[in-house]
Amino acid sequence: MKRVIIAAIVVVAAFVMMSGFVLWWLALILLATWTPWLWRRFHLEYTRSPALGLLFALLIMQSIHAAEHLAQEVQIHLMGWPFPISHGILGGQIDTEWFHFLFDTLLIPYCVIVLIPALPKCVWLWLLLPLAIWHGIEHVAIMNSFLVTHRFGAPGILAEGGLIGLPIARPDLHFLYNMAEVALIGAAYCRNHTRDAPCIETVALPVSLTRLPALLGRAYRARASRNAILRAFSIERIFIRRN
Repeated sequence: MKRVIIAAIVVVAAFVMMSGFVLWWLALILLATWTPWLWRRFHLEYTRSPALGLLFALLIMQSIHAAEHLAQEVQIHLMGWPFPISHGILGGQIDTEWFHFLFDTLLIPYCVIVLIPALPKCVWLWLLLPLAIWHGIEHVAIMNSFLVTHRFGAPGILAEGGLIGLPIARPDLHFLYNMAEVALIGAAYCRNHTRDAPCIETVALPVSLTRLPALLGRAYRARASRNAILRAFSIERIFIRRN
């Protein structure tokens, strides 16, 4: 059954990418279909290790973002659409300079503040950090041009027509950026997903959320035991008084 569901989702996603319509409702149905499973998976990973749960959440978000770039590549190279109207699955409402700027630059503090302090021995995250920084710098250059010209699609730094100007178009370059980031995040997740992985460490939190249910259960049992002792002592005192 699971294979049938996955195959159906792949077919529907391919139809969305190959169609000329912005099928928002269909994309939302796909997200709604997967959200319960993803939430259960995130809760399981976060209960096991908060750092692993946050890494899984990043992997999902970056994979969705990369899928948009993949759809854009299909529209440009297979369907022959020009870059300005190739907006992926969700359309131009999401494919904006502000969205890409915020999404890709926020990855930097997410790595520096959240992931790397929790998993300092994970080599894949250290490899991800310079790529995320450079990707963010690219979008700073793109945003600088956008705020001046108010035109979508500035080349940035390395893309053709940019400050350095390598022979690669912006959609292709940023597709490679996002695919590389997904690969590194996926490698980090797979490495730390193993229970005995040497790079997984306990997250330094005041009270670990993974221990909270056990602590609450222990406190409840202690209170129940104390109440039982007090009740027994009271009954014994009443019995002695009556006799």
